[in-house]
Amino acid sequence: IMNMDFDLASKKKSDFLVSMDMHEDAVIIIDAVGTILMISQGTTAMFGYTKIELENANVSMLMPQPFSQRHPSYLQRYTSTGDPHIIDKVQEVVALHKDKFVFPTELGVTQLSGTGSDCVFLGVMKALPVSMENVRVWVAPNGVVLCADQQFSGLLGYPSEALVGMSIFSLLENPAVGEAFNEQCKSATPEDFAEHRVTTTARFVGKYLPPVPCSIMVKLGGTQTERIFVW
Repeated sequence: IMNMDFDLASKKKSDFLVSMDMHEDAVIIIDAVGTILMISQGTTAMFGYTKIELENANVSMLMPQPFSQRHPSYLQRYTSTGDPHIIDKVQEVVALHKDKFVFPTELGVTQLSGTGSDCVFLGVMKALPVSMENVRVWVAPNGVVLCADQQFSGLLGYPSEALVGMSIFSLLENPAVGEAFNEQCKSATPEDFAEHRVTTTARFVGKYLPPVPCSIMVKLGGTQTERIFVW
C-alpha cells in the first residue's frame, strides 16, 4: 500500500483523504463485502493487530457492537443502490482495539474503483485526542449504553464492559434530567448536532466518588435513520 498512487487530489477528494499519513493514520482498503485487502503501517499501530491478523479478515472486527453488526448492510445498500451515506464524507466514529477498548476516530471513506459487487473502498481513520476532560460514551436512542471510552469508564470507576447495556440515566444523579435531554437528542436535526446546539449539564454518579458535574455536548453517530448519540 505504501507504493500505491491513489491520486486523490486530482479526483478532488477531501483534504482529509488527501492528507493521509501511512505511518500515523489507519489506511485500509476493503472490497464490497468488507474484506480487508491492504492496510497501512499506521493501522497496526492504531489497532494493535499485526498485518497478517488483519488482511483477509473483515473490517467489522475493528468496530464494537452494534456497528460491526450493521456494517455489512451498509456496504450492501451502497453496492446495490449507490446511496452514498458516508462516502466522501468525514465523520466521527468509534473504533475497537485488539485489547477490547474503544476509542474515537475520524473516518473518511471513498470508492476507489469498480461498481456493484466489484467495488473497492479506501478508508482513512485518524485517531482523535483523548483526555479526562473530554470523555465519550455512545448511547442508543432508548438510553442504553453501547460502549464507552476508557476515560469515561475511568471517570465513573466502572470497567468499560460493565457499562455496556446499562441505562445512561442510571448513571446520573437526577435520571429525569437525562431522560428529558435524551428526548431533545431524539428530536434534534443533523444541523443541531453539527452546530453544537445539543448540550446540557448534569452530574454523573461514580462507583466510588461523589457525583461529578459535567458539561455534555452530544454528536450524532450512526446514520440519520439509525441514530446513535455520542455524549
